Amino acid sequence: MIRRTPTLIALSDNDVQDVREEILRHVADMQAQGTPEPSGPKNEEYKKAEEERKKKAAQTHEQRLGL
Repeated sequence: MIRRTPTLIALSDNDVQDVREEILRHVADMQAQGTPEPSGPKNEEYKKAEEERKKKAAQTHEQRLGL
């Protein structure tokens, strides 16, 4: 694959501050709407998989291999 040098996009401190303000506005709007946490089978499956991943990460190498 041929790669080229990345395009430089100049951002000022004002640009960064504008983005931060927009994110805060978005979060405030979501909280004002009272948007609940997504629920349902997909969310539950994700939570179960996440818990299993954390348990597996806490195990030692030998425990994961069953030694």
